[in-house]
Amino acid sequence: MRKVWASGGLWAIDRAVIVVTSAVVQIILARQLGPEGFGGLSYLLALITLFLPLARLGLSGLLVKAILEKPEQEPRILNAAFAWRLMGVLVSLGVALAIFPAGIAALLALSLLGVALQLGEYSAQARSAPIEVVPPRLALTLIAALLKVYVALETADAAMVAWIFAFEYFAQGLLQWFSFRSHRAHALKPSADADWSRHFATRAPWLLLSSFAEIIYLRIDIVMLERLRGPAEAGVYATAARLSEAWYAVPQLVMVALFPALWQLRENSTRWREGVQATADALFWAAFALAVIMQFIAEPLVTTLFGAEYQAAGSILALHVWAGVFVFMRALVSRWLIAEDLIRLSLWSHGAGALANVLLNLWLIPTHGAQGAAWATIVSYGVAGWLAFYLPVRTRGLAGQMTSAILLPLNWNRLRGYWKRGWWAVLGSNQ
Repeated sequence: MRKVWASGGLWAIDRAVIVVTSAVVQIILARQLGPEGFGGLSYLLALITLFLPLARLGLSGLLVKAILEKPEQEPRILNAAFAWRLMGVLVSLGVALAIFPAGIAALLALSLLGVALQLGEYSAQARSAPIEVVPPRLALTLIAALLKVYVALETADAAMVAWIFAFEYFAQGLLQWFSFRSHRAHALKPSADADWSRHFATRAPWLLLSSFAEIIYLRIDIVMLERLRGPAEAGVYATAARLSEAWYAVPQLVMVALFPALWQLRENSTRWREGVQATADALFWAAFALAVIMQFIAEPLVTTLFGAEYQAAGSILALHVWAGVFVFMRALVSRWLIAEDLIRLSLWSHGAGALANVLLNLWLIPTHGAQGAAWATIVSYGVAGWLAFYLPVRTRGLAGQMTSAILLPLNWNRLRGYWKRGWWAVLGSNQ
């Protein structure tokens, strides 16, 4: 556990710096570009996000698990994944050229190629070695933040700022490629490894489709708002959504740090269930506490940070932040599905969430605008991150554990156990 907390501490620094830097940059960009310009920028960034699954090709969670299971085959695993991701980038470029102008297609291609190159961090996660990834990533993050601010202040051009985001994706990919070569003494090269390609072919498509569904219900709201209500309202909504989503890095960080320890608990089914329950408890109530606090500070926070022209974003933030209680638990669910080899059910849950989000946005945005988009987000996240798991038989136990996390204040025995032993004791030795 000391190793888990030490590794988690560096990942925490990584996430904290990125979140704070992103928040500061967002404030400056929103003030400089105004609601309409910031809405246009958010629309371009949402398009990039919608295409990201093609660059990752559903392999992100699979890679950590594969390296944990067969660490001696790490080079073969990552080289095969590299080949798959490059194919995804080529497909995405063809799709983008068929739909968008050449400039937007080039923006997407540069971003996605950078994401495809970002493979070294999965090796670092599996080996609890964040020192290989975190320092160069943070240095580049800070440099890119300064460039974004400079370009916005000098040009007030949303498209030019979007290009800085694209170059940052690409530069992060190159940094990870060189960093992996330096620390692991071999370079990442695309390879059509028969065994691992077959392994990915039977699993990755489900996660790819699941990722598409996930991205749809995560980002389609901004795209639909921009199309249905205009860039100004999309900019106001994006301001609130980005402040709310800044906290989504926290559960991802927790799972990066805890997953190796949770993985060891799988040898004992009772300890595995206890570890999953304890993690669900912690994630849900951390998000709940954050949402309650935000009810009191959302409006003054938005006005202070962004100015009076974004005042409407305060009430949107106070509403949108409640989606986080499901996002926090979903970070655990995603890892659990991979550990239990139930990745096809990830598509089911994300698909249900995406369908709910699109239908609710079509219904609520025309009449309620940004507030309607926020309600659609909460409901669809609840469907994808919790309710959908009650239908498949094999995930009903997990859905029950999430419900148990929500009802934790009524479970005095579990609360007493956390108080006496410490929450982290559940993730300790498996002996």
